[in-house]
Amino acid sequence: MAVVDIYNRALIKIGSRNILSAITDPVPEASIIGVLYADLRDTLLQSFTWNFAMKRVALSETTAPAFGFDKAFQLPADCLRAVIDDNANAVFRVEDGVLLTDALTIDLVYIAQVTDTTSFPPMFREVLAAYIASEICEALTSNTNQATKLKKDYLDLLGKAKKADSQEGTPFNWRPTYNRRT
Repeated sequence: MAVVDIYNRALIKIGSRNILSAITDPVPEASIIGVLYADLRDTLLQSFTWNFAMKRVALSETTAPAFGFDKAFQLPADCLRAVIDDNANAVFRVEDGVLLTDALTIDLVYIAQVTDTTSFPPMFREVLAAYIASEICEALTSNTNQATKLKKDYLDLLGKAKKADSQEGTPFNWRPTYNRRT
């Protein structure tokens, strides 16, 4: 499914006409969604540990911070959120694209910025379209009742998608593999 298909699913939800291109279609609907799409996609990705968006990587050490921590590890360019469970006992902070810690090494699990829509599972595509619709409805229709209904529909779909996603595997706490100084 292409980006324009996600745009059109959102437009169908608000009762608007379809567009032909996410980039070149001159109608206001396309330009409004175009302005919001990447931020809404990334916000939705960052909001949950979606299985399709999870990646694992051994981080590379970079220049140590001036103070506060002994080590700094460069985060991947596509990292939207580092997923480290509080139970892992790794004291860390993410600042300016690096993970600061006293651990000697960090094997990171993270939420990646997935831009290829063909990688999106069907439920995620549907939730993204519903999220977009709920965000653009009032601007395009001036109908606050419809916007409120679309927001409710989005939240219902989001709950179902999260539940389905969380059932794909054995539940466990995210914990990094790391070597701490003793």
